[in-house]
Amino acid sequence: MMNFDWGEDMKISFLVPGLLIFVFILLVCGGCQEPVVSSAGPEGSGKEIVQVPEPEPDPVPEPEPVSEPDRVPEDVKVVEAAKKVGAKIEFESVVVDLGEIGPKSKNPFKFKFKNVGDGPLKILNVSKVCGCTQPTWERRAYAPGESGVIKVTYTAGSTVGKVSKGLTATFNSTSMSNKRVGLKVIGRIVKKIKVEPERLKLVFNKENAGCPKIKVTSVDGKPFAVTGFGTPGNVIKAAFDRNAESTEIVLEPKVDIEKLKRRMSGYIKISMNHPQCKSIQVRYTATPRFKVQPGSLILRGCNPNEPVTRELWILSTYGEEFEVSSISSKLNCVSLEKKEKVDNRYKLTVKVTPPENKGKSVLSDTIHINLADDERLRISCRLYYMSRK
Repeated sequence: MMNFDWGEDMKISFLVPGLLIFVFILLVCGGCQEPVVSSAGPEGSGKEIVQVPEPEPDPVPEPEPVSEPDRVPEDVKVVEAAKKVGAKIEFESVVVDLGEIGPKSKNPFKFKFKNVGDGPLKILNVSKVCGCTQPTWERRAYAPGESGVIKVTYTAGSTVGKVSKGLTATFNSTSMSNKRVGLKVIGRIVKKIKVEPERLKLVFNKENAGCPKIKVTSVDGKPFAVTGFGTPGNVIKAAFDRNAESTEIVLEPKVDIEKLKRRMSGYIKISMNHPQCKSIQVRYTATPRFKVQPGSLILRGCNPNEPVTRELWILSTYGEEFEVSSISSKLNCVSLEKKEKVDNRYKLTVKVTPPENKGKSVLSDTIHINLADDERLRISCRLYYMSRK
């Protein structure tokens, strides 16, 4: 049996690998930095000095550019400017319906609007198509988001039926489609007050000219009071109480016969405090007792002091008996040559003697036909003279 000494062999087996690892580390470290050999040193020493270079410092990073927070790039400014729309108006409604309104009534209403743009809004003008619409507005600037109104008062006409009136509002908007806006008011004129009779036919052969009572009634049931009654020339009058309100008022007109002879036609104006009717008119006409035919005389080719004869017919419209007593004129140039009664008419032969015209080419005169009961009829007469060369 053989005997081995394991102690020496084990030492050798561990020592060799350790030396190999140490040599390898030295070689690696020496290859990373190349030594610099310098002959500098004490003269004659014969020794070489090995200089190991210092490690280079880490590079310092350059600071990144800092942008200015308040500075907006030019391209962004252009985009933001393009997004601005300026002043822009938006109406709640461009049409106002007044519904049923009374004749000649005043009807106020509003067009409501809002500035939906991003610039100040101004109303430059509001034009109307007729004087029946009266617009008003505030002449100031409306900030973005601010609201306003255009006030309008429409005065209704006297004719019943549908109505439609337009207006045009102009603004300082940058958009052509929003610069001018058409507005409209519509409604229906209906009678709020009814009057009976609507027209008076007066005569001279009846008491008070045959004028009936006038009844004024509220159609919508709202009470009112009569505040005025009159006619041009004070031909017809009536008593009333301006403090007495009712849905129905009866008036008793009184006719001045002499004034009626001078104003054979006209109208009565009845004023009231009804909310939808401030006044109403009643037309009247009077049938004359007599008619003269022709109703006027026109003489052409006249020469001074050369008489002209014409015929006039007088007719009683009520079939009354009457008598013509005389005839005269303002210029004293008319005379009655002959009168002839035919049934209830008179045929008059009238002589007109043109006076000196004193250089005038036309003279006007009034012929008076006087009846036996103090009635006086009037017709006009115009004289056209021959021109003298």
